[in-house]
Amino acid sequence: MKTIFESFLVPSTDSLKSAWSSSNTIFVFDTNVFLNLYGYEDQTRIDFFNTALKLKEKIWIPHHVGLEYHRNRLKVIKNEKKVFRDINAFLDKINTSINSELNKLGLSKKFPEINNHLQELAADIKLHIDTTKNKISPWDIKQADVRSNDNILESLDELTHDRIGSPPENQEWLDNLYEEGKVRYAEKTPPGFEDRTKGDSEKEAPTFTHGQLKYERAFGDLIIWKQLLSKAASVEVKRVIFITDDAKKDWWSIIDSAGEKIIGPHESLKSEICRMSNIELFHMYSTSDFLRDGKLFLNAEILDSSISDAYEKSEHTIEEEDDNDQDSPSSDYTDELRDKILQMIRKTARSYEVNSNQKSSVNSAFPTAKINTHNNSYSSYQKRFLQHKLSRNVPESESTSEEAVKQKDAQQFDDLRAPSSNRSASQSDLNQHNSNKPMNTMLPPSLDVTDDELDSDEPKTPLS
Repeated sequence: MKTIFESFLVPSTDSLKSAWSSSNTIFVFDTNVFLNLYGYEDQTRIDFFNTALKLKEKIWIPHHVGLEYHRNRLKVIKNEKKVFRDINAFLDKINTSINSELNKLGLSKKFPEINNHLQELAADIKLHIDTTKNKISPWDIKQADVRSNDNILESLDELTHDRIGSPPENQEWLDNLYEEGKVRYAEKTPPGFEDRTKGDSEKEAPTFTHGQLKYERAFGDLIIWKQLLSKAASVEVKRVIFITDDAKKDWWSIIDSAGEKIIGPHESLKSEICRMSNIELFHMYSTSDFLRDGKLFLNAEILDSSISDAYEKSEHTIEEEDDNDQDSPSSDYTDELRDKILQMIRKTARSYEVNSNQKSSVNSAFPTAKINTHNNSYSSYQKRFLQHKLSRNVPESESTSEEAVKQKDAQQFDDLRAPSSNRSASQSDLNQHNSNKPMNTMLPPSLDVTDDELDSDEPKTPLS
């Protein structure tokens, strides 16, 4: 049964190991694998090329893959470079928006102390933004520009030199393929039927011309497949391994079992290539799986972080002339950074920061209420209370014993939390004392805080 229905089965580990070592195996790369290299970490690219170079004599590239790569290379570089401009613009927008909104509140005269706290918060956020920009800058500098020397192109040229297939014979060959493709797509015969709407939008042309041949973009995958079938029919080829980061159902057998899971190449593809040639094995990898098995079967030095990087990037594959050919790329990087920045803002907004001088002074004056210099374990209300006590310049006589200080701190802090109608005499004394202090050192006279608000780690009004 296994022999008859082999197209439904996944090759064994031993079969794959044999394929990796066989001189009759060809490794074929899809366009998106090469284009995705521009979004990888440096180490991931190094590991990819080191692995591929070990297979150099077994690599073969369909002509249409090379054509698609060169038609889209500069666009991908432009979009990758634009990510960094988008990040900087996003960070600048945060800073500008905060300052603008603070100015609209007009707190400097009405509530100068609150204004000071918010200005400190804005300064902290700006510091985080500047630090983030400095950390991002090296990536921006290393990223290829449309007019700079493209090291990835140079490495690919070395890897694929004399390993690229022939172009289509003539326009008739292409036209016949397009007619066949229409039938295949209508019947959802892979590959490429998921691309049948390519070229339908107003932003892109459905066709392009190269070498006096007219190409229909909707049939790009089918052209690659037909060129691969032709190569597989060669006498010397017995095993074919195709690497693609296109994860659509017109390439893969995908089962929905607690989430969609890729089982292996689409059964129709395996049946067709075995029917059209004498190969013994057809298998497909994503780039991350290619690196994983390269580490296993070639004993290649590949970091797990490189495999993870390739896996994450494959979820956002840049396909040939993506329908959304936009000046702003799909902002996976920007979205991730936006989330991190907003988390930082929310975390900062939960508490008023106490600088090192204040921490030192508070710790010295109030040994029972030390502020941890390694984490902000005190709530915003506790910090404001401690800062208020510090601003009062409490006489040494008031701190006669640690227990007395502890009791007095607890009483005054409870008063701050209580509704104004239930304030104790000590709170009245405190307010009386405050009446003789400058406005910017006073606490608001009615600081009504619930237990839930005090204990919660979340800001009362989440920032957006």
